[in-house]
Amino acid sequence: MSLVRICGYDVNGFRDLAARNWEIAVDGEARECLSVSRGGLLSSVVQAGSGSEMRWIGGAQADLAPHGRGGGWGEIGSETRRIATRDLLAGRKQNADALAAAFIGLVSDARVNVIALNDLAQDTEALQERLLLAARVGRMAGPLLVWRSVLAVLFRLSEGHLFEGRKVGVISHTEDGFALQTMRILSLEGVLAPERRRAASGIASAAGLGNLVMQARRLMLGGEQISTRSAHRPLARMVGSLAMGEVVEPELLRDSNGRWDLLDPVPMPLPNCDIAPASLEGLADCDEIVFESLAAGSVSGEIVDWLRRLMGRDVVHLPIEAVALGALEAARRLRKRAPVYFDFLPQISTIVQTAGRAESFDLVVSGATVEAGKLYRSSEPARFALPARQDSLSVYLRKETVPEPRRATVDIGQPLTQASPVALLVEQKPASGRARILLEAREIGRQFVVDWDEAEILDQDWQCLLDGLDAPKPSIPDRLVLPCHLEAWETGLLDLLESNHNREQVDWASLAQKMRARVIQGYCISSDGMLPSGLDRRHVDLLDGLTERAMAETLARLNGPQQRDNEALSFLTWQFRRCPADLVPILMECLTRPGAHPFVWTAMNWVLIYQGLARIISTPDAEKELLRWLLARPIGDMEWRTKTACIAMILSRSETAPLTLTRDDVDVLARRVLFEFEAVVGNSHNRFLYTRFLLGGLLRWRQVDPYALVPGHDPLGEALIRGVERVLADLVVRRQDPAVAQAERRIRPTYEGLLAELKGEGSSPDLLLNIYQSS
Repeated sequence: MSLVRICGYDVNGFRDLAARNWEIAVDGEARECLSVSRGGLLSSVVQAGSGSEMRWIGGAQADLAPHGRGGGWGEIGSETRRIATRDLLAGRKQNADALAAAFIGLVSDARVNVIALNDLAQDTEALQERLLLAARVGRMAGPLLVWRSVLAVLFRLSEGHLFEGRKVGVISHTEDGFALQTMRILSLEGVLAPERRRAASGIASAAGLGNLVMQARRLMLGGEQISTRSAHRPLARMVGSLAMGEVVEPELLRDSNGRWDLLDPVPMPLPNCDIAPASLEGLADCDEIVFESLAAGSVSGEIVDWLRRLMGRDVVHLPIEAVALGALEAARRLRKRAPVYFDFLPQISTIVQTAGRAESFDLVVSGATVEAGKLYRSSEPARFALPARQDSLSVYLRKETVPEPRRATVDIGQPLTQASPVALLVEQKPASGRARILLEAREIGRQFVVDWDEAEILDQDWQCLLDGLDAPKPSIPDRLVLPCHLEAWETGLLDLLESNHNREQVDWASLAQKMRARVIQGYCISSDGMLPSGLDRRHVDLLDGLTERAMAETLARLNGPQQRDNEALSFLTWQFRRCPADLVPILMECLTRPGAHPFVWTAMNWVLIYQGLARIISTPDAEKELLRWLLARPIGDMEWRTKTACIAMILSRSETAPLTLTRDDVDVLARRVLFEFEAVVGNSHNRFLYTRFLLGGLLRWRQVDPYALVPGHDPLGEALIRGVERVLADLVVRRQDPAVAQAERRIRPTYEGLLAELKGEGSSPDLLLNIYQSS
């Protein structure tokens, strides 16, 4: 089987290393073995050639080359011909070709490549993207970025020193001081791998690699100010040797005039320990602590002694090549499709409107870890409504690693003709550059990328932003309470009560007719079951006595001889919520049981059953049970006088019924309203009274979600607005019909009121009462 070449890179700008699993033999063939390439200290890349022949060279060749080492080397000594790898990694110099050369100069032609990534970069995502771009430019196959701390642990695993369940602390020597990280060793299918649960924390120290380099450069100047006479000295290789703890030899340099300058070694003491013991307490519960540094000799040795004294325990001092060898181990696992490591993803949040409040919505599941190289995609996207007639959408974003929130504007392009639901989600791989923030609008088949870099930086914290976005709640119409009047009793009901209370055969038909008679826009009993004030006790007692007899006759009909007379039942249901509660389950059973029922022999009987039940039902549990059953029926089966009327009456009159609805219920009922709005165009408006009540009742669900059916927050809001507008336009078109013109004068204000409520701009809490009075 042919050898698969794999490589692990530790390109850092202080001491570049690469570990690979092959070398080229004398015969030109690759043979398997461990080989480590070294790119020199304080590495650079140099520009060779000119014009179309110009190319960048890195690695050991660049370290030895005179390019960019001062005017004493003539044209090739120009500083433009040399770029420090540290500047390329930090983004101070932007040149993907040059950074690619830093890798290729160490090793090329590997089939699997793993690149070490600083766990404490100031702009981690930007660094990731620079590394991945350099890998693409350098045509490096399948590059995977892995954190330095993870690679240090992988090196220990490859050496057989760690076991499942062990907690490992890693102290990394960084440019500004030290980075602290902890990891737990997990086992997946028998393979041990580290789990990273957080970003590393930093400790600033004068012993940081960057400060050591600056100190070494000052030593090279011998206390002088830098000038054309001394500018070559800070470029000496001796600087890197001093800073990185290597043996220092005398060095012959050429100054800007071409003269030779011999530099003798000078000692460089390590700064005193400036780490507080408390800063290392996060590692106290680790089973093992390791220290990885690019420095060698007395520099790293003295730092390890500091750490051991400060912590009062052993600290394992890893070899200089540990990270590169850990990267090679990662490449080996990657080739075998074995787990490399598990990583957390930094949280990305947006803002959604929920239950009337602006709330933070996390796009990454809290505590989730992802295997290296695997794609994470938000399991629960944030959902918005993309408003009609708008060509852009504002999205608020926060990243866990960035202090200021941002507002991104997504350009939709062509304004939409109707509102569309959209989902905001994140796609990301661990340590693989910026997360992709996507806005998906499936109904229009579009996907938009939200550009974090182009987003406006907001000068306020996330909580202040949330507080500021809490908008005034849209209006909610008051529930409908049908009033009662004493006049309704005085127009014949009192006489009927007197004449029937002792009769053997009660005139239920006349009593029912009086109970449902509408007098001064009211009834004998209110829809809440209240009696009018001024009614004497005797007449209340007469009503109660006849109610008991009506219940007894109704119960007798259930199992007795068939009697086609529902007048006693009608008398009961027109008492609204004052009707005995025992009648509710009887009518529910009538609805739900298959086959014939004593109360039903014509279609109009069903009108009494459905509407009667809506009038008398009074408990939240009973309302919920009835609504559940009704909403299980097909939307096209909701005949307007029965099911639609029943639901509309309950939702518009009950304090509690709207609260029992779910979002799915609201969607179903809104579609029913739209269905009936389609049917009203070109037809009589009289049969659509209950549609208006149904929509008004649905708007009362804003007690649950204050932004329900509001355009811009809820796509159904836009659709319902268009439905109402179409009905209003139909009324205008058919004004030449006297019947339509008369209806328009009566009902137009109620449709306009519904329109205002849908937009959240309602000014009349009595909208449902107005609809009732217009009927």
